[in-house]
Amino acid sequence: MRKFGFLLVMAMLAIVSCKKEQDAILFNFDVSGVNTTNRNLTVNGRNTILETFKMYISNIKLVTTNNDTVTISDYILYDLSEDNDLIHINNSDETYTKLIFSIGLDSIQNSSLPETFPEEHPLSSKQGMYWPMLNYRFLVAEGTYDTLGTGTSYDGAFSLHLGRNILYHTVEYDFPNPTKNNQINIVFNFEKMFQSNAGNLDLKYNFSNHSEPAQMPQAILLMDNFVNGITVNLE
Repeated sequence: MRKFGFLLVMAMLAIVSCKKEQDAILFNFDVSGVNTTNRNLTVNGRNTILETFKMYISNIKLVTTNNDTVTISDYILYDLSEDNDLIHINNSDETYTKLIFSIGLDSIQNSSLPETFPEEHPLSSKQGMYWPMLNYRFLVAEGTYDTLGTGTSYDGAFSLHLGRNILYHTVEYDFPNPTKNNQINIVFNFEKMFQSNAGNLDLKYNFSNHSEPAQMPQAILLMDNFVNGITVNLE
């Protein structure tokens, strides 16, 4: 089931059938470099299997040519294993110039209690993203990696659970041209989490982070790198 907060979602067939009568914008979220069959990817030359990749994308908005802000969704829980497309039906026939969205949850959303939501809700305890000592995990990445660099043995395990309000990031993207019915591709790159101007990080030595106080400098670096690696393009 799709885990969206405030949804403006319709079936794709319905959109295709009335495309000429009603404009729509499709938000496509994807992770680059991942073989979707076996979840294989390369992280700075080290073969890796990304078994779990989930994160909150929140406060998704479009800005019109009149500088009005339209909220598309308060939050969604992106899950690599699911269909994460989000559809906005442009009933008002607005033309948009900018996309704004955040990685993580803002401080108000992050203070929510999971037991107050139904099971299918993105913030419910069923999603496995809440830890009482931390509040919500903003990003969860788990899997295995090749410790020897031979490409034949995935004997190392990694577990990254990045949370806390300081890791909340907002991304703004100005469209090259105003749009009202394009597909917006938002692409995440797991490998970029381990790349910065100061040099690359080896997954072998950065395999565990659970946002404990002593781990926060590294968590901030990983999240900063990840957000800096996000790309947006229109089709």
